[in-house]
Amino acid sequence: MKKLLLAMAGLVALVVTPPASAADMPVKAAPPPPVAPIYNWTGFYIGAHVGGAWTDTDWFYACSAANLLVPPCGLAQGGHSGSSWLAGGQIGFNYQVGRFVWGIEADFSATDIKGSNLDVAFPLQEFLHSRTDFIGTVAPRVGVAWDRVLLYAKGGVAWAHDDYWLTLTPNQLLAGQTFASADATRVGWMVGVGVEYAFAQNWSVKAEYNYMDFGSDTFPFNDVIHGDPAFSIPGIDQQIHTVKVGLNWRWGGPGY
Repeated sequence: MKKLLLAMAGLVALVVTPPASAADMPVKAAPPPPVAPIYNWTGFYIGAHVGGAWTDTDWFYACSAANLLVPPCGLAQGGHSGSSWLAGGQIGFNYQVGRFVWGIEADFSATDIKGSNLDVAFPLQEFLHSRTDFIGTVAPRVGVAWDRVLLYAKGGVAWAHDDYWLTLTPNQLLAGQTFASADATRVGWMVGVGVEYAFAQNWSVKAEYNYMDFGSDTFPFNDVIHGDPAFSIPGIDQQIHTVKVGLNWRWGGPGY
């Protein structure tokens, strides 16, 4: 009799107690989503750029032992500005420490900046002309990175190749004729700022502004009409501005 009662009690308990559902079972926590790695700017890079450039050139008829008694001595000869396209390439290296990115970059750009003005010291004699056909810089740079965005500044040495020539004014017999010329590769200093964005692991785009100052220098001019001995213009002062956008391909750093 006891066995029968125990069996009936077990059957009732089985009917009354609901079976455990899947919701009541312990669930294993899902793993957190993977975190995207922070971009690292360390490595070598090479690239190309295009943009625009403009220059300010001022001429001075400075006093010297040869022209001390000439009335225009010490006067400005006037100046001119010019602008043109710009295209070239760059190569460099970056090393990132924390958010800071240190590096060095060299670039070369071809251009065709021209300008001219009437010589205000000798208005009845000549026009002054200049042309810049290439620009180069070598500069350390430092920046701050926010993952794939890099803001940077740079400063270093700049080069520019210039041609200068003088032409006769319309009131002269050979009006428009070039009668003296000179050329020089000038050396100065430069500063610049830019922003760069890495849109892929090995590729980035950048936008940059540079200011270059070549100071005032003396250049020997050759008399191309009469073959007279060369003479010097004691002061030609020049500054160049550039704005460019570029594309870089990077290699040699972590993850490449």
